[in-house]
Amino acid sequence: KTTSLCSNQCSEFLPMIDEVYKALLEKTKSVPGAKVENNRFCVSVHFRCVDEMSWTTLAEQVRTKAQKEYPKLRLTPGRKVRH
Repeated sequence: KTTSLCSNQCSEFLPMIDEVYKALLEKTKSVPGAKVENNRFCVSVHFRCVDEMSWTTLAEQVRTKAQKEYPKLRLTPGRKVRH
């Protein structure tokens, strides 16, 4: 259950999260297998289906977009989940 305090503080970021989601969808659409997911309070970029040779390019596209245009947000690395 979400407390009202978190809802109020977190909800101010929802429009920005949606904007980041749309921007990353556009930025990564040229990378086959890349998937961008809006998780409400964060955005995930999945690369498990991306060719290994494109991992660095994808990471750089995401890092550049996030850090330059959305400095209020924190970029954290994920982990490669094998399927």
